[in-house]
Amino acid sequence: EEQILLLERALTGGSPAPDLNYYLAQLYERRGGDLDDEKMIDQLFESVRMSNAPLQCWLRLINHGQLSRVRESIQQNPGSSPAEVAKIYMALAGRFRMLSRHDDAVAALIEGIERLGTDPAAAIVMRCCSRALDSLGRLEQALELLRGGIDRFRADAAGIALYEESARLLSEAGRHKDAL
Repeated sequence: EEQILLLERALTGGSPAPDLNYYLAQLYERRGGDLDDEKMIDQLFESVRMSNAPLQCWLRLINHGQLSRVRESIQQNPGSSPAEVAKIYMALAGRFRMLSRHDDAVAALIEGIERLGTDPAAAIVMRCCSRALDSLGRLEQALELLRGGIDRFRADAAGIALYEESARLLSEAGRHKDAL
């Protein structure tokens, strides 16, 4: 209780570091009072508003069902590293899939791909998205996405990984000649 009061006072007027908001959110969660869940979520969002927020803040918000707000916040926060942005979008998609919101999962992954642009982390999200599309019976859309990624990344490691993913999908669909 004392730690919460000290941090609340220290954070009055804004936080100098997202880690402090994250720590306060953890304290609220542990305390478990009537309004502590709301306070925890507010502190996590305060943290992610800053460019150097810990990845755990994003993941906890996703696990607490704050999917729409996370999607809005990640679009406004340019400070996360590309690898973290990829992880956030893939975690969002995973949570949407758990809720049987498959189209939202694909939309989140596509947002992530667009956000990442030509960064190699986009290729990881493309692979995840192609698998999601394939699982929904949208093989041609998955292959089109992969072709676009292959064109984007060409012969570097990311492009080769997308080529391999494309061959795998084609092979699983029984299109062995196309896979070659």
